[in-house]
Amino acid sequence: MEVIEIKPGLHYKQFTDYFDFILSFSELKEIVTNQYSDWKKVLSITKGVYLINDTQTGKLYVGSAYGENGIWARWSAYVLTNGHGDNKMLKELLDSDPLHGNHFQFSILMLLPKTITADEAIKKERLFKNKLGTNSFGLNNN
Repeated sequence: MEVIEIKPGLHYKQFTDYFDFILSFSELKEIVTNQYSDWKKVLSITKGVYLINDTQTGKLYVGSAYGENGIWARWSAYVLTNGHGDNKMLKELLDSDPLHGNHFQFSILMLLPKTITADEAIKKERLFKNKLGTNSFGLNNN
């Protein structure tokens, strides 16, 4: 038999739909580190509002991705920084426990248009912060 294609192993979640997944931090690290094409292709062209759930404390963090390479670039920053993505409260959490990022889960709350401005994206992000109370009871501080 002739080998036509070699795909990554099935030990990670294959991309199916923007709203049908919750990625653990270890799954996200594997996807970003190995540049899995199914994930990279769709997340690079997508802007959106996302959620990080701290499964140990139950606290939530809401963020938005509206720059070049969309959600892929933003979530890659979390991988490259061991889970904090240069966010103040997440940084403090990881300073006290460098392995705490292993309790994070990533998901998408809302897709945003490709033409959205930074101000418009931040406005949508703020709406979700208010809905979920992440400034008062979660991991957001702005």
